[in-house]
Amino acid sequence: MVVDTTLTRFDLVLEVLRKSRNKKALNMVNVPKTKKTYCKNKECKKHTVHKVTQYKKGKDSLAAQGKR
Repeated sequence: MVVDTTLTRFDLVLEVLRKSRNKKALNMVNVPKTKKTYCKNKECKKHTVHKVTQYKKGKDSLAAQGKR
């Protein structure tokens, strides 16, 4: 008896999604490191490439309005 083990495309997609759900790679976002914006500097006065950085949220203050 021969069993057909070929999977359809839909089955393959479902299998990949099930395996990748546990991986952290799905939560990562591709963010550009540079951005072309207007520079107000006296020498520039034109659009130039600027470095873009992301910061983590700081610790919440206990004296903040919502915490009182």
